[in-house]
Order: sequence, then structure tokens, then C-alpha cells
Amino acid sequence: VLGFEVMNDGSTRLIAENGTALSAHKLFNKGQGLSGYVARMKRAYYSNSVKRDPIASTGVREDIVEAELCMPIMVDGSVIGTINIQSTKKDR
Repeated sequence: VLGFEVMNDGSTRLIAENGTALSAHKLFNKGQGLSGYVARMKRAYYSNSVKRDPIASTGVREDIVEAELCMPIMVDGSVIGTINIQSTKKDR
């Protein structure tokens, strides 16, 4: 599970991983990876094959991840963050 914060300019930064807050935040450009796509589109996105998905391929994940669900966190119609749930099982 990953937590991203969406910045005012549309970029995102990884702020939590598996329930632990990160002290060094990894920054992603506007629209980059699943979190950037979801922040721009304002709707959830599911990729059942992150290795073949052009949107998911620019994100952050370990090689064993097979699928990923990214959901927006919204306040007053604006996306302020995303939660990404990753699956490592091929049978999902």
C-alpha cells in the first residue's frame, strides 16, 4: 500500500509505504504514474498488468507487483492524495 500527496501543480509525492510515513519523499512530475493519472482524471484506476500498462509503467513499485489499484482522496471536488494498493499474486 502506497500513499501519495497531490501538490498544487499536479505533481505527486510518495509520503507513505505499507503504513509507514517516509522521511524522504519521492517526487513525480504532473501526470506521471498511476497517482498522477488519477489526480488528473479524478477517478480510480485499476491495472491488472502493471508491467504492460503504459500509465502504470512510470510509477514506483517492486518487480514482483502484478496489479495495482489507485484511488483518489478528494475534498470539495479536488484530489488531495491517492492510495495505491498493489497485488503480487498472479492469480489476483
